[in-house]
Amino acid sequence: MTIFRYDLFGLTIVSEFAIPWAPETETLAAGDVEIRRAPPDGIGAGGFQFEVPNVACYRITGGREIIVDGAPGASEEAIRLYLLGSALGVLLHQRGLLVLHANAIVIDGAAMLFMGPSGAGKSTLAAWFASQGYPVLTDDICAVEVSADGALSVLPGLTRLRLADDAAVHLGVDIAEGASCSSSGKHEIGLPRQEAMRPSALRACYLLSDTASGDPVCVRPLANIEAVEMLMANTYRGVALQELGGSAGHLAACVRVAASAPCFEVDRAKDWRCFDAGAGALLAHARGVVREDC
Repeated sequence: MTIFRYDLFGLTIVSEFAIPWAPETETLAAGDVEIRRAPPDGIGAGGFQFEVPNVACYRITGGREIIVDGAPGASEEAIRLYLLGSALGVLLHQRGLLVLHANAIVIDGAAMLFMGPSGAGKSTLAAWFASQGYPVLTDDICAVEVSADGALSVLPGLTRLRLADDAAVHLGVDIAEGASCSSSGKHEIGLPRQEAMRPSALRACYLLSDTASGDPVCVRPLANIEAVEMLMANTYRGVALQELGGSAGHLAACVRVAASAPCFEVDRAKDWRCFDAGAGALLAHARGVVREDC
């Protein structure tokens, strides 16, 4: 059996599953996380288990192990969809990280988070930033580490984007090699991984609104309590936190982020004719936030 070794979210992951878009590592040190195929044999202390009918059963234990029991006839793509989604998100929660449903873009050396409901255009915006030369640090699952001194670092994760047909056409992205996601009908597009991607200091958070606007983009600063509520609402698989017993620590991390990184709500016109102008205005705003910190 082929064993793969990857570097994701600052962890060495030893996996029996191939993970496209993840950087492989040649380190021979013991892995931080093991992903393997086996029938789950019960949930131990600190464990979490869920099942996707006709796909697989996943057991995540102690932030160190994911056991996958694939259903008969389930495709590797379907199994991997939930492995790199809910299962990986739960594992990062178990490791005490702040896990958000967001992407992170490195702008002038700092990490900017963009979050919002499904369909708000997070991945489309990330693809636009990538086309302008700004590295995508992670997409969909964003893990923020709060150090002992309170510093906030965004860890490099998966750099694959899920784009709808119209977004790919507008951005000039070749979807010939992109695999369709069965649950959404979108295409998974892997971005070239930047050399030696490292954790980046979190500088600001943006909430992409799903309401229409007459302007290409309108950015409104959020008050502290609004920012905390935004972070709580955009927690990745937040429903698992109570069962994992991490609700209090999670709230404390959200309060820390809201106190340290300015948060904004972004209202954008839902019109492709305004998309590039709106994205450019958002880039200018983010660069202005970085300059304020210099």
